[in-house]
Amino acid sequence: MKLAAVSHRPNLEWHYTAVDSPYRSLQDVLNRARRGGGKWGAANPASLERQVMEQLIRSGKVERAFLGVGVRPIGPELSRTFRLPVDAGLLVENVVAGSGAAKAGLKGGDTKVVVAGESYTLGGDVIVAADGKQLATLEELRGFLATRKPGDEISLEIYRGEKQLTLHVELGRQPASPGR
Repeated sequence: MKLAAVSHRPNLEWHYTAVDSPYRSLQDVLNRARRGGGKWGAANPASLERQVMEQLIRSGKVERAFLGVGVRPIGPELSRTFRLPVDAGLLVENVVAGSGAAKAGLKGGDTKVVVAGESYTLGGDVIVAADGKQLATLEELRGFLATRKPGDEISLEIYRGEKQLTLHVELGRQPASPGR
C-alpha cells in the first residue's frame, strides 16, 4: 500500500511524500498512531492524519489553507518587554506578499531587536483570535488552519499598536515546497 509520510517545518509548511508501507490499510496506520506507534501520532491528531490521507487517496495531493504570515508567540514577559497592548497572542513578524493576509492588510514588523540572544521583528500586528477563538501559540494557529480549506474566509482579531481591529482574510492555498 502507498501511504504518506508527513513532516512539518516551523514556518507552518507541511510536506507529504508517498512511501511504500507495510500497513494493509489506512485504518491500520490510524490505529497505530492512536497507540503512539511511530511518529504518526506525535505531531498531528489522528483526525488531521485521516484528512490528509483521505485527500492523498482521493486526489493524489493535499491542499492546505495558507494564511501567509510569519509569527512569534508572545506571553506576559515579552509583552511587558516590548510594551505590547496584550499579554498573549502572535506577533506578526512578516507577511507573504500576495497572500490572503497581505491582501487583508495585515502588517509585519520592520524593527529588528535582540533580547537575551533571541531575534524579534517588532512593529507588526498582534493576532489574538481567529473566528472568535483565542490564539496564543503556533500550535493553536496550526490547529485552527488545519480545520479550514483554501478559499475560506476567516476573521482575525488583531492589535495594531493600541488599536483593536478585525480583518477579514480569504485563505489561500499552501504553496508547493521549492524543488518539489
